[in-house]
Amino acid sequence: RVFQYLQSACVPGVVHIEEMIETKGRLIVIEEYVSGVSLRKYLDEHGPLPLDLALSYLKQLCAILRPLHQLNPPVVHRDIKPSNILITPMNQLMLVDFNAAKTTSDQSARDTVLIGTFGYAAPEQYGFSASQPTADIYALGVLLNEMLTGKMPQQQKAEGPLAAVIQRCLQMDPARRYQNVDQLLGAVQGYSDGQSDKPEGTWRSWLLPGFRTSNPFRWTLAMLWYVLILLFSTRAVVSGVSAGQLTAYRIFYFVLLITQTLWFGNYRNGWRYFPLSRDPRRPVRLLGVACWSVVFFFLLLLCLTLFL
Repeated sequence: RVFQYLQSACVPGVVHIEEMIETKGRLIVIEEYVSGVSLRKYLDEHGPLPLDLALSYLKQLCAILRPLHQLNPPVVHRDIKPSNILITPMNQLMLVDFNAAKTTSDQSARDTVLIGTFGYAAPEQYGFSASQPTADIYALGVLLNEMLTGKMPQQQKAEGPLAAVIQRCLQMDPARRYQNVDQLLGAVQGYSDGQSDKPEGTWRSWLLPGFRTSNPFRWTLAMLWYVLILLFSTRAVVSGVSAGQLTAYRIFYFVLLITQTLWFGNYRNGWRYFPLSRDPRRPVRLLGVACWSVVFFFLLLLCLTLFL
């Protein structure tokens, strides 16, 4: 029934069903092709998201789920997780994989098929009661926590004002959660309007590249790299220049190396502010990162020339 609806309707943010073929007891679903990268891969590569970007993604998901939850009977996705969310080149989200989705029923006391992904699935999806739209609210709370911290709630809970919002989404009793996506949006509206520049709960994102991970090997490599930057910058020798010019050159070398390190390390998710480097397609993104690196180099070189 869910696939039949998606084939007959055009739900923004949901891949369109082109054709369904039933053969030998199997259902083959041919879907629209969507270019992009999964949110799972994006989080693995870039770590926690800034607050404004995480809230932007949350609002997009709520907009996608709203028409599905408002159907009679409602359609519940039941498997909202980063790997089922695609980020298109236009930075728009697409919700995919409706294999676990179902229409709700007031006559059913519990789900007949236990399905979902551990950690994201609401308790009722394990047979405690029938899944309602509040099951997707639970998954959105898990997802928001992961976008802000890079970890599941059982590993690390988000801190700051949004902690209470996430906590309500994760209530064991569905009746104690937000009952629909509009209630959830209302709870986070103030933070998206007036506090988007305060990434609470993402203190790791302020650390220098190499230290945002819990991997001790990367910490060691990062420490060695920053020590080498300091040694090279403070002991660099340039012949034929005065003492003042030598100091200027050393400062230039330090700023150049630190700037390039921050840039290639995508410090504070800086790539998203520049064309090409924010493209979800990896080849295009890498090309953009390289091009902007060259631009920054020549800008710093120009400043050194003007200073000297």
